[in-house]
Amino acid sequence: MRNLLRLYYGIDYQIQECGYFIYNGQRFYLMSIQDNQQFFEIYRVYHYLMSTIHINGYTIVQNVHNQYVSNGFVLLMYHVEEFDLATYITSSLKTQMPFKMKVRTIKEQWIEKIDCVRAKTKEFAYSFRFDQDILSCIYYYTGLAENCITILNEILAVQDDVEFSIYLSLDKVVDNVAYELLNPANYTFSTRERHLVCLLDSHLLTLTNIEELITNRYFDVYEMIYLYARYLYPSEFFNIIMCSQDINLEVRPYLENVNRRQAQYLEIYNCLSQYVQLPKMSWLNQSNML
Repeated sequence: MRNLLRLYYGIDYQIQECGYFIYNGQRFYLMSIQDNQQFFEIYRVYHYLMSTIHINGYTIVQNVHNQYVSNGFVLLMYHVEEFDLATYITSSLKTQMPFKMKVRTIKEQWIEKIDCVRAKTKEFAYSFRFDQDILSCIYYYTGLAENCITILNEILAVQDDVEFSIYLSLDKVVDNVAYELLNPANYTFSTRERHLVCLLDSHLLTLTNIEELITNRYFDVYEMIYLYARYLYPSEFFNIIMCSQDINLEVRPYLENVNRRQAQYLEIYNCLSQYVQLPKMSWLNQSNML
């Protein structure tokens, strides 16, 4: 990475992989992009979102050849500016794209991910690479994901062609309210519900905020049911299983927090069930599930 930074940007700085670094007091983010067209479309909508909250966020650094892409990489520069989080949230829920996603497609994607996690786990289930507690945790979250499929089936049983509008959405939980939340590398095109779940898990949104959105008619019945399924679906956990170099180490915090997380599932159930009938899951009231 040092050669790339020095050759294309005149920055003499050593980093081992893509990510954040600070050079001469300025924060940068080096990212690898697989699809130029998709990245720049996301960045275009991202730039519009930043303009609505009157900040720059991240800008793309041109290389020494006045190009934005350098051998499959893009360098982003962060601008430190104050912004109003409430305005950001409101504006982010208005970045609607001119296409939609069918619930059936979401279901198929989730099933495919569950199958991949099962296959990955099976490779190690009878080896010494996982201890039994870790395996139990993986089975727990896999079972949880299967419950999410059941919830989507509730929607499809009523109307099999339901589809949701697509927006600019966070695609991961963020720890920093500024430079991580505003990083275009952390965005994708998905549903508002995915975006809201990321904000909830990032502690940037509360269930009280969700209730305010419901009373302001941000969601129809199907969207509220999907929001429930989306909150339960363990995307971040599955990403760890598929990508981690040390699953035992990275899964352990999930194992230790199962009861706390289960309490959160019950809280969102109690919140949303005031407005829509949700599939009942008796195990939500049970403790020590592992």
